[in-house]
Amino acid sequence: MQRNYSLLMTAAIALSSNVCMAQASPGEPYIELTSEQETGKWGLSLAVANDEDKAKVWVDLNNNGQKDENETIGMWEWYWYSRPRTAKTLRIYGPVIDIDCGSKDNAIAAINIKNNPNLQKLKCTYSKGLTSLDLSGNANLKKVNVSGCKLNSIALPVQSPAMEELDVNDNELDNLEVSGCSKLVRIDCFKNKLTADAMQKLVESLPDRSQENTAGRLFVLYSIDEKEKNEILKTSVEQAKTKKWDVKYFTGQLDYSGSDHNRYLTSKPKAILTTSKQSGEWLLNIGVPEQEVDSVWIDLNNNNEYDYGEEQNVFNQQVRLPISGEKINIYGKLSKLVCMGNHLTALNVEECTDLETLNCSKNELQTLKLNSNKKLKELLGYENELTEIDLSENKELVLLSLNTNKLSAANFDNNNALTTLFISNNQLKELNVKPCINLQTIAFENNQLQEVDLSKNALIESIYAQKNKLTKLNLKGLNGLRMLSCEYNALSSIALDENLKQLEAVYCFCNQIKGQEMKSLCNMLPVREDNKKGEFYVVDTTNPTEENLCTKKDVEVANKHNWQVYDYKNKENNGKNLYEGKENPTGLNLPEGREDINVCFIANGLLQINTPQSLQGRDIRVYDINGRILKHDVCKGGLQLLSIQKGDSQGVIFIQVDGKTFKRMH
Repeated sequence: MQRNYSLLMTAAIALSSNVCMAQASPGEPYIELTSEQETGKWGLSLAVANDEDKAKVWVDLNNNGQKDENETIGMWEWYWYSRPRTAKTLRIYGPVIDIDCGSKDNAIAAINIKNNPNLQKLKCTYSKGLTSLDLSGNANLKKVNVSGCKLNSIALPVQSPAMEELDVNDNELDNLEVSGCSKLVRIDCFKNKLTADAMQKLVESLPDRSQENTAGRLFVLYSIDEKEKNEILKTSVEQAKTKKWDVKYFTGQLDYSGSDHNRYLTSKPKAILTTSKQSGEWLLNIGVPEQEVDSVWIDLNNNNEYDYGEEQNVFNQQVRLPISGEKINIYGKLSKLVCMGNHLTALNVEECTDLETLNCSKNELQTLKLNSNKKLKELLGYENELTEIDLSENKELVLLSLNTNKLSAANFDNNNALTTLFISNNQLKELNVKPCINLQTIAFENNQLQEVDLSKNALIESIYAQKNKLTKLNLKGLNGLRMLSCEYNALSSIALDENLKQLEAVYCFCNQIKGQEMKSLCNMLPVREDNKKGEFYVVDTTNPTEENLCTKKDVEVANKHNWQVYDYKNKENNGKNLYEGKENPTGLNLPEGREDINVCFIANGLLQINTPQSLQGRDIRVYDINGRILKHDVCKGGLQLLSIQKGDSQGVIFIQVDGKTFKRMH
């Protein structure tokens, strides 16, 4: 009995071994994958022709050539099959017709599919270790996608009546021929190294679709604004069309007409740009008339001849091009050139006689010659090092921005078309804009101007005049003014036009406007509509240079005209700090200031002020009864004397020390 039981067990084990340890059958189709890594995970997507074939597929995970129990594919694993990797090589046995092995986890270095003639679809993308691929024995392949690898060679089936789509984009192929692939309808080969000669051979190998209903599509370049090493000549494109193949950019599916070396000429007008940068990128935005777009090119290596890839296909938007030398030439009939932020030390646009817009801001330019650019309408050259500029021939200029340069003078005698002028942050001591009768916006902040005449500029709507040395500002006749910024000057008066209605904001703090002049200014503020209050920034009480005096009565007048009166307070709350105004310094309701400050007359016209050390450097102002400043000094932190003429004081003076006011009889 014992002997029979042992025989039974032996037979069962043998039977079990035959099921779980079956050898791969001779001639059984398989696909072999090789990874760059021995560990990690395999990730695959597989498909077969029908459900009956699923049982025939297994994966040799341990690479022993035998079908083990755990090497079949479960019901839910056909879409994505994932297993730990124990060896670099993996074989998939059975009638697989579709495989996707492009997972990064696979780190594919080689694919062998010659032993699976059933395969119809192969996808293995972005496998950087894959440098070559042999598909010559797989005549049933319909679709192949091996984009984003490092392929430098690919062998296609010599006779392939099945191949319909081939995607080899973003590889390193310098040769591609598709002879024998008679059913091809689409080829993606952009982002490779296919020269004009290689592209010509590809075109010659294309199947003739002239008798078909639909054209084939050949994607040779990725996008219109990205340079690459592929090149296809115009003659090759025309030949492809005779075979009913459309040659295209991938992005946007745009048609591509091919390169034509004969249209990129050095005889075209050029702009010459010189930079101090040793590396990095050129930042450019150019525009040309529509009929000129096919002839624009940029001599990036400055060898004075066209090289493939130097043609310019992108217009009216920024492009970035590699810096390979200190100088480039832009050839073509430019109507617009934006070259800001390139560290330019020189810019020559003398040949660009059709130029209408030039933006060369944020560079290192010391000179700029524009005499030949008579069509120029917009010039932006701010943040350079210009010391002078001649605009006498630029009579069509409408917009001019030369902020933040080193200009000590500027002549606008011939620029009466100007509507916008920005010339702030320079070294101007004089500014004559009388000829600019069409000016609407003018900014001359932070110069050294003591006066400016705007009487001929009746169309001005915005004035930015802060941080100069202006003492008076006469704006009579400017009845369209909307914005006035004239803070940080020495203004004692501002005269507004009586018919002014559109004024919205006035910034005039840190000046010397007081008394009757402040009263007149408040009275000249136009009456605003109820829901559209004006904004009047009249003082900055935090600034020690403030000498404006706006009384409560002045504020009342402005309020009646529907203006909010603000104390700027060094931009606290964006400068919008409601201001009630000061009491008119009559002395009738002013309390004594501080016990530690002593103020008295010790002789006729000699005022003695004794202040503590803690107030050293603080402001002292002496006013007459009308609010006019008689003296302005700072605390010495002890005894100091001020001389006051009796005729100036009318017998009563007010001394303001660190914001506290004292009344004294002269």
